[in-house]
Amino acid sequence: LLSNSPPTLLLCIFAGETTLSQRGEREKEREKVLLFNITFISMNFSVFAEKFDHDDRESLVTLGNWGMTGTVMLDPMFVVQFISLQLICNGVNALCGVVAYYFIVKEKDGFKASIHACLIGYGLVLPVLLYTPYWLIRSFDIRNCIFLINLVGIPVLMVLRLVEAMHGNRLPDFAKSSVVGFLLYFSVPLVVAHDSKQPIRATWKDVQRKLLKALSLFVQTALLLSFLQENDYEIFPTSSRNIFYWGNLANNFAAAALISLMLDVSCTAGEIALCVVTGGLHFRDSHLSPMSESTSISQFWGHKWNLLVNDSLKRGAFGPLRRVVPRSIAAIITFLASGVVHEYMLFVLESARTNGDISTPANNLEQKPYRHNLGHQFAFFLWNGVLLVLEKMFAK
Repeated sequence: LLSNSPPTLLLCIFAGETTLSQRGEREKEREKVLLFNITFISMNFSVFAEKFDHDDRESLVTLGNWGMTGTVMLDPMFVVQFISLQLICNGVNALCGVVAYYFIVKEKDGFKASIHACLIGYGLVLPVLLYTPYWLIRSFDIRNCIFLINLVGIPVLMVLRLVEAMHGNRLPDFAKSSVVGFLLYFSVPLVVAHDSKQPIRATWKDVQRKLLKALSLFVQTALLLSFLQENDYEIFPTSSRNIFYWGNLANNFAAAALISLMLDVSCTAGEIALCVVTGGLHFRDSHLSPMSESTSISQFWGHKWNLLVNDSLKRGAFGPLRRVVPRSIAAIITFLASGVVHEYMLFVLESARTNGDISTPANNLEQKPYRHNLGHQFAFFLWNGVLLVLEKMFAK
C-alpha cells in the first residue's frame, strides 16, 4: 500500500523522524533529571543503604533471661545516617529562617504582618517546611522509627515558630537584631536560654547536671524499654471488652512513661550536644518528668510535658488568639492546633513506612504497616483542652 502511495510514505517517514526527535528530547530531559538527582541516589546506595528497620545486634554482655538480655553496641552507620539527616534538615531550616527574617520579621509592624509577609510565610516557607520530611523520607527510603519521628517532629516546631514570627510580638531582642540571632532562635529545635537582650552561656555546673541527668535517663529508658519489649508491651492482664480495665490503663501508663523517658533523654542529649556545638550556650530543659511530678492537667501540659512544642504553641497559637478571643476559647483552639500537628506527623509516618501503599508493608519491612486513624489525635487533644478549661473553672 505504501509503495503505491509515495506521498503517504514521505508523510510517515516525516512523522517517524519527528517522533524520534521528540523521544530524543525527552531522553535528554530524563538524563538531566538523573544528573540532578545523582547525589541523592549515591547517598541512598552508600550512606542510607542500611535501613535499620529491624534490630539484629547481638549482646556483648549477657545479664540473664529475665527481660534484659544484655548490652549492645551502637552501629556507626546509624550515627552517620542520623547526622546526615540532621545536616540536611538544618540546612533547609536555616534557608527558611533567612527568608523569614528578611521578608517577615524585618517587614513586620508590631503584631501585624504585611500581606506580602503572609504570602511569603504561608505560600513559600510553610509548604517547604512541611514537604521536606516527606521528600527526605521517600527519597532515601527512611524506615527507622527514630529517624522518621525526628524528621517529622522538627519541621513542626519550625512551622509554629514561623506563625509566631508573623503574628506574635514576643521575639527576644537578640532574635530581632540580626539574622544570626534569629537563626539561633528559629532554626535550632531546642530553646536557648536568654535574657531580654542576649543568650546565656552555660556554666560547668549546668553541663555537669545535664550529663548526670542524661546518664540516669539513659539507664532508666534502656531498662524499661527492654522489659516492655520482652513482654510485648503487655506487662499486666488486658481486657478487650472494657477499655477502662485496670490492666489496660496500667499498660498504657507504662507505654506513656517510656515515651516520656525517650523524649527526656533525647532532649537532654541534644542540649548537651548543642552546648558544645555553639561554644557553650545554655539550652533550657525541654522535658520535666511530667509522669511523676505533675499534680494537675494544667501543670502537665503547661509546665512539664515537651516544653519545645508547649512554648511554640503558646507563642505561635495561644498568644495571637488571646488578643481576639476569650482565654478559654484560645486554649481549646490551641489544643486543636496541637491535634492538627500530630495528625500531620502520623499521616507522613504512615505514607513513608508503607512506601505510599497502606495495604502492604514496605520492602523488607518486618513491622506491620501503620494505619493512621484520621481524627483520633484531633479528638484526644480536644478532650484535653476541654479538661483544662474545666479545671480552671472549678479551681476558681
